[in-house]
Amino acid sequence: DADNLAWKLALVMQGVADPLLLDTYHVERSAAAKENIEVTEKTLRFMVPSGPVARLRRRLLLALARRHRYFLRHVNHGTMARPHRYVESPLVQAPVTAPVVGCFAADVALQMEGRRLQLRELLGRGFCFVYVGRQPPRALPARLEAFGTLATAALVLSVDGPAPLPRSMLPGLQWARADAAALAHYLPDHWHLVRPDMH
Repeated sequence: DADNLAWKLALVMQGVADPLLLDTYHVERSAAAKENIEVTEKTLRFMVPSGPVARLRRRLLLALARRHRYFLRHVNHGTMARPHRYVESPLVQAPVTAPVVGCFAADVALQMEGRRLQLRELLGRGFCFVYVGRQPPRALPARLEAFGTLATAALVLSVDGPAPLPRSMLPGLQWARADAAALAHYLPDHWHLVRPDMH
């Protein structure tokens, strides 16, 4: 909740955002709270069965899960640690059918300038444009200029190693090498806008 509100409140107090931005806090976090309640109730029903049939089902699932991996998917471990996806937020303007829109930015291992680090170490200081792909981007993200100084970084994560970037690119553009697994968490060969709260 604090991460969601802090950057919005800061922009409004600095006079660079309309106070209506604060209304999105309720839209986003009330949906997250509703999801958390539903997940908690579902987990409690599994952990503390309410009747003999539910208790028998739980015992059978746990016994089968020890022997067959297939049944593990039916064992409710709870998912409270998974960040909420803001698909209904007015701030999300890309198609919700895109697999990463509104999601918390997945952390991936990087190699940058001879050192190893995690993507999360480069995020959270402001808006950041992140490009993930095998091919270098042909142009900067279309909305970069609209963000002005609010966009603190533009980062290219390349899977296949260093590649020459167009001369028209931003002088301060950062490049890092990412493992191929990063392609599973982002849209390949696309720019992604990551907010200060890392969504």
